Amino acid sequence: MARILAHGELTFLVFKLAIGGFAAYTLYRCKNRPIAKHGLTVVLGLYVILMLVHLATGCAAFGWRTPVVIVAYLANLPSAFLSLFV
Repeated sequence: MARILAHGELTFLVFKLAIGGFAAYTLYRCKNRPIAKHGLTVVLGLYVILMLVHLATGCAAFGWRTPVVIVAYLANLPSAFLSLFV
């Protein structure tokens, strides 16, 4: 994505929206298939996580570090949970 951003902000925005639009269109066209329903759940989960990361990054840009600490803690939870069983 950095290479695309080097071409300009508008190009980056159009490319990023096209990727999301293609994914949404593909899931819409296959909406009756169970794998598309599971795929939509995964995609929405990833977007929620991405929005939380963007929120934490934005807060850090304004000097508020608490969200970054919370995101780092949440990111380490899966490995901490798995370490209980290993």
